[in-house]
Amino acid sequence: MLWRFLPALAWASVLAIATWPLRERLARRGMERTVIATLLTFVLAIVLVLPLIGLGIEATREGCKMVEWLNDIRQNGLGTPDWLSHLPYIGNAAVPWWQANLAEPGAGRAEPAGIFAFTRALGRALGIEVVSHLTILVFTLLTLFFLYRDGPSVVREAHAITDRLFGPADWHLGLNGAAA
Repeated sequence: MLWRFLPALAWASVLAIATWPLRERLARRGMERTVIATLLTFVLAIVLVLPLIGLGIEATREGCKMVEWLNDIRQNGLGTPDWLSHLPYIGNAAVPWWQANLAEPGAGRAEPAGIFAFTRALGRALGIEVVSHLTILVFTLLTLFFLYRDGPSVVREAHAITDRLFGPADWHLGLNGAAA
């Protein structure tokens, strides 16, 4: 079960490391650790979610335009392009098919039997992927909050564990790049 949350943990770690200097700057100004964690998590949530919202809005607009375009083709037909007859091997067969199925108004009304099932399956698969990635994003932000809030104690505990496992030599080299 933990395997599904590893991407969220990895992303939270990367984001925490990348923004840790900002967290330290806020801590030096005397802000409380929960306030720092809430503020930074909220800012990163906005930075990560706003582009996704914009992408969703744009995808909806494009989907609406596609539906309008398909309805226009059904009502008015889609004329046969000149280049179609010049295609090698299939041009002579493609032109009559195009004229029978797409060129005349109403010719595109007879949908192939599986098109609606395919569209439903595609929408379902896309929805599952979106929910899966949103779940990873939520757990990333939740983990990030706790890393910001409890990060210094997590680092101290990690140093204690590495000291027990590998000895106390040179752990201080990881602290802000300063050598002691």
